[in-house]
Amino acid sequence: MSFILVLLFVQGIQSLVLAIFLVFTRRGKKISNLYLAGFLFTLVVEIAYAFVARYTDLSLDILAYFGFLYGPFLLLYIQSLNYTNHDDKANWKLHGTPIFCFVFATFVGRDSGFFEGFLAVCFGYYFVVSFNTFLRTKRILKANYSNLDIVDIGWLSTFLVPFFPLILVDSLKFLFDFTDSQIFSMGLVFLQALIFLFIINYLTIAGWMKTNSFMGIYENFERIPIDKSTAIRSYKDDFNQQQISRYAKHILDKVERDELFKNPEMNIQTLAEKVGMSPRHVSHTINLYFNTNFSDFINKRRLMHAKYLLVSFSNHEKNISQIIFESGFNSTTSFYTYFKKNEGSSPKAYRLSHRKGQ
Repeated sequence: MSFILVLLFVQGIQSLVLAIFLVFTRRGKKISNLYLAGFLFTLVVEIAYAFVARYTDLSLDILAYFGFLYGPFLLLYIQSLNYTNHDDKANWKLHGTPIFCFVFATFVGRDSGFFEGFLAVCFGYYFVVSFNTFLRTKRILKANYSNLDIVDIGWLSTFLVPFFPLILVDSLKFLFDFTDSQIFSMGLVFLQALIFLFIINYLTIAGWMKTNSFMGIYENFERIPIDKSTAIRSYKDDFNQQQISRYAKHILDKVERDELFKNPEMNIQTLAEKVGMSPRHVSHTINLYFNTNFSDFINKRRLMHAKYLLVSFSNHEKNISQIIFESGFNSTTSFYTYFKKNEGSSPKAYRLSHRKGQ
């Protein structure tokens, strides 16, 4: 038991420090920072309740009900990362769910075994909606941006996935509240503490490594709708295959001839203006003709140019960092990851292997 309390204490201190940083930092989007800070403060309150219940006779069961706030803070944080004009009021019914649970749990009583069940159901509901929002956000970014630092939000899935076993643990705690298995219950509490510790530490690391997406830094322009099944069908009805092919060749010619891919902040709106088409038509054309999204379309051109510079004899004196930025990438880390994923080797190894063959 003492080891679990030490673990909770460390977890609480880490959460508090990160939450205070998010409240007072000037980096990133303020509303996103506050939602995430709210999530962390909720965790701190829950840990404080555990210590109060353990070491004092104070009746502060009201603190336990703060657990119903995890879900709303998590969802609002993920939504605010992508939507510049984020409106909480539009989802008032969704966010009213924990309030209903809070009131109902109050009538049932904190000591009832059903409390953990209410908590698990509430958070499970929000987890599903949050994960769906994450998938939607990922598609939106790939349809609109080419900057890998913004598009790559895989870290967010790593942040969200541990919540699934967390919900499972909460559900098991609910079930075992009806038994006298003290050892198993303590094991579940220990597992819960470990999962939260991983989430907090991963969140801290991701915050420093993925500053753009962690802090919700996005441009403000009309995004392409991503429910494309109907939209693309309508687009194919409006334009025949020959017209789509002509548009695709026009887009490709403009991107390669004018080297538009070298602009590290190239987005769907900028490309649409350059080719004289609407962002929606550019997106649908790339999807249909090249069978890819906007982000991959642009970054594949950047990659091709970088590969040419790496093996070109006239550029043999250029170091890899120069080549990265000349090709339109604006992050060395993102470039190395993207290069390895597509070529199966590092840029240095690729350069050496091709020079040997010359």
